[in-house]
Order: sequence, then structure tokens, then C-alpha cells
Amino acid sequence: MHYTGTVYRPPAEAKTLLLQVTVGCSHDRCAFCTMYKDVSFRVEPIEQIEEDLEELRSLRPNAERIYLVSG
Repeated sequence: MHYTGTVYRPPAEAKTLLLQVTVGCSHDRCAFCTMYKDVSFRVEPIEQIEEDLEELRSLRPNAERIYLVSG
């Protein structure tokens, strides 16, 4: 699995598989939020996402949920 930076997820997703499809936040202008202030937004390459999906399938073939992490 490939993860860049700090990974945030809600407590309700504690047992859900994680897949990072972006890095940072595409909006990044909220006055109250500092989660991604030091991270430039970018979309992960499709090849990396596909590779990570294959790895997730091998780890948990019957998973019903995947949480997309990052902003």
C-alpha cells in the first residue's frame, strides 16, 4: 500500500480498508481546518491506485467497504 503524509479517517471507519486516491485537499481554503496546509494537492497515478486495489483484494477478498483517504 502507498500512503503519503498523515492518514486521517473517522472512527466509524476503523475497520474499513483504506485507499489513497489523492494527497492533500483540493479546496484547502477552510479557515477552521489545518489538516493539509503543508501538503500540495495532487491526484495519485491510476497505476498506483490499481496496484493498491489489487493488494487490498489479496488482503481482504470479501471486503464490503473501502474508505478513500485524503482531502
